[in-house]
Amino acid sequence: MRDSLPLLKSIPVLMLAFGALTITGCDDDSSATDPDPDSETTISGRVTDDSGFSKAGDVDDADVRAEEIDEDGNRSPSSGETTTDSDGRYSLKTDADARVMIVTATKGDFSSETIVVNHVDSDAVAAMDMNAETRAEARVYTEAKRMDDSAQPVTAADVAMYVDAETATRIESNNSSDAEVATALHSAVKGELMYLSDANVSSSQIESASNAKIAAFAALQADIAAGSGTSGALDAFASTMADVYVDAGVDHTTSAEARQTASLVITNLSGNLDSSARLAMRKRAELMAGLSTAAAIEAEFRAEGGMESEANAIESAGITLAASIAGASTDAEIEDAWAAFESETKAQLSAGITLGAALLQTVEASLLSLKTSFKDSIAAASSVDTVVELKAEYHADARVQIQNDLSTLANAEFAARVLTLASAH
Repeated sequence: MRDSLPLLKSIPVLMLAFGALTITGCDDDSSATDPDPDSETTISGRVTDDSGFSKAGDVDDADVRAEEIDEDGNRSPSSGETTTDSDGRYSLKTDADARVMIVTATKGDFSSETIVVNHVDSDAVAAMDMNAETRAEARVYTEAKRMDDSAQPVTAADVAMYVDAETATRIESNNSSDAEVATALHSAVKGELMYLSDANVSSSQIESASNAKIAAFAALQADIAAGSGTSGALDAFASTMADVYVDAGVDHTTSAEARQTASLVITNLSGNLDSSARLAMRKRAELMAGLSTAAAIEAEFRAEGGMESEANAIESAGITLAASIAGASTDAEIEDAWAAFESETKAQLSAGITLGAALLQTVEASLLSLKTSFKDSIAAASSVDTVVELKAEYHADARVQIQNDLSTLANAEFAARVLTLASAH
């Protein structure tokens, strides 16, 4: 765990949300090493017919092939094919020279697939076990890449973040299509990256964050394929995903605001999704937003100085927020979790800067007015661009208003940053 996100040091609750996650691979980042087009790669893995790591039924005698996938989501067959043995295992030699591949398995009416990443031009790559979840992830990834542009690329890391067992089940049962899930995912990633870009986060910082995702997934792919500590591997992945922007030099506040933007997009612009798939995807986005927001507010308290006990309380509140989001079964429960966190933040701020009842009441009245207008505008928004603009406007307006309300306090600016972050869910 890294000091840039202190909250994550004590969050075992990440596994509540990520424990069932099947990870597929990483993206086609231009800074990674291109595989040698003149060499062969041996991909090894296992084909199963259900969605679990430990209770999957092996599929023997399935035909296994590799397909290359380019930046536009176009898939083309590569040379080489093999069949699975009695344990569902395969060893496939292919001349595929793409960084990201899709390995497919077919047998009669059965078909499955998984994303495979050759990140460091290796001549041997161990793939994730194929199951219903990897099949959904591979198909969503393909659809999402077809929507991509260079400014807002969707990575396989993003797919694995958002497509969990519940979402895969809804895709498998045709309640939501892979294209619908991909559209929601692409919109969330677009909103997040647009917000960062508008906040003057550099392309090199975005690239650095993307590289961090790639490195985390390359390690995860190898660890899980080797059967070495799934829980630990998933914990490491979740931690990296939560703080990739801060690690790339983006300030805590901007990172949190971008994560909040992604959750707003999922919540308000994914009405075409089946309700269960939408809730599952929202929970993923809200978890990243919650972790980033709590970490940013904790960092604000620690940077202000003399507020260690309040910072520790925010850390605990962040853990509770993450656990509540992970365990939520309705949108209302997610909203309640955020409301409880906001209330605790106000309490700790009041204790830390001796914010009197009268001033707090004034601030709360201002926030209520701003939040009501903001939520009404977001509810009426029909595009990612509009959500991003409204989000930035809210943060700017709220900070100015709160600073005016607290103009008699020396640390009004600090209070404005904290209260705006806590209220902007």
